[in-house]
Amino acid sequence: MAKIIVYRPDLVEEVLPTGTLARRRIPAGGLRITLLNNGKPKTVPLLTYVSEELARHFPVTSVTVHSKPSAAFTIDEETAAGLARSSDLLIAGLGDCGSCSACSLQDALQLERLGVPAAVVITDAFVDVCGRVAVRLGFAGYQPIVVPHPAATRPDAWLKDKARLAAAAMIPLALPLAGTAAAS
Repeated sequence: MAKIIVYRPDLVEEVLPTGTLARRRIPAGGLRITLLNNGKPKTVPLLTYVSEELARHFPVTSVTVHSKPSAAFTIDEETAAGLARSSDLLIAGLGDCGSCSACSLQDALQLERLGVPAAVVITDAFVDVCGRVAVRLGFAGYQPIVVPHPAATRPDAWLKDKARLAAAAMIPLALPLAGTAAAS
């Protein structure tokens, strides 16, 4: 006689972590922006254009590019701590596939946990993936900055246009209201 194993699909409620976003503020001397480059094509130009757009609205003292060794891995704790010490705003990207979008999101949320406002730039094809990852990491409702897919093959004029839109979307999410801290 054969033995039949029956699995009961009972749902075990899992307690998910709860994350808290970093306080949004503009230091008196201006923002130190770090662009976290995951190595995907067009990431540095796109994120640079975003930072240039932000500089039109806020005082910026420096923009630094930190490049990860691979888009498919998250930054380690030591790297995150170092970036947190040297940044007032981190912009991670470019997420244009499943693993690089999820890893860039995790990088941004790691900086949020360390007290640094952070934004992740992804393409629209990966909004759902990032939403689910954000929930699992305790940041339900975290809003990525979204550009149309694909971005990696687009010309500079397209990147600049989307960077302008991305910066406008980023201001209410990652920075204080523009009217309260605009550069003079």
